[in-house]
Amino acid sequence: MTKVKMGDVWDRTTQVLSGRAGALASIAVVTLFLPLVAMLLVALILPPTAPSTAIVTLFLLLVVAAIGVLGVLAMLALASDPATTRGDAWRLARQRVGPAIGVSAVLILVAVVASLPAVFVLWQAKLGMAALAGAGAARVPSGTATFLAVYYAAYLVLALWALARLAPLNAVVLHERLGLGAIRRSFALTRGHGWRLLGVVLLYLIVLAIVRTAVQSVVGVVFRLLLGAERIPLALMLAGVTGAMVTTAFTVIAVTFTAQLYVALAARQPTRI
Repeated sequence: MTKVKMGDVWDRTTQVLSGRAGALASIAVVTLFLPLVAMLLVALILPPTAPSTAIVTLFLLLVVAAIGVLGVLAMLALASDPATTRGDAWRLARQRVGPAIGVSAVLILVAVVASLPAVFVLWQAKLGMAALAGAGAARVPSGTATFLAVYYAAYLVLALWALARLAPLNAVVLHERLGLGAIRRSFALTRGHGWRLLGVVLLYLIVLAIVRTAVQSVVGVVFRLLLGAERIPLALMLAGVTGAMVTTAFTVIAVTFTAQLYVALAARQPTRI
């Protein structure tokens, strides 16, 4: 069985971006950028110590996440087939947003359950967050600290590996109309490509982190100088908006790459339902 070359996928990704950048951007602005900006505005307006702030923030996070999934599905539809119009993309996304959110919720639940052993160890050692912060960290027993370090290192590696193997997950949910079966199908599609996809995921995350941090830092410093010390919250808000722009742009690139990756992998291994 021939393997998909990541270089070929990237070449097709750049072709799609050059031809459909405007349409993809219009979806990304509505479903990714503007919701992120709304979150920043709410964080700026709400009093941080108010009891209701946490509830409102959690609710907004869920709404923003759901809108983001809708946008990702629409962009996947648009980037997968040149014959797909924006209207078609929105229609397909609306049809599959429920299953996509459901599958994502199950995966998040699995990730939470997988982290419980570490939480149990902390509870057994009678360690709270206060003990783990600042000088309190020195009071963590060496055996517990070693276990936590090893456990979380293994957890991180496994999470990144799963993220790489599940790269085409949303595309499978969208195009093959699967629910939880999309998880098994994604692993089947990416069989033999795990390490290369892991490299792509790591490279993407590193570049995103570097670019976002650099841009936000520079913009934050500039706006602090322009607005003065008394308007630091506004400067931080504007820096956050710039960071949201970077995140949105990188998400468009990642989604387009994922769409072309799915097309290449599905052509190599036809659908089995």
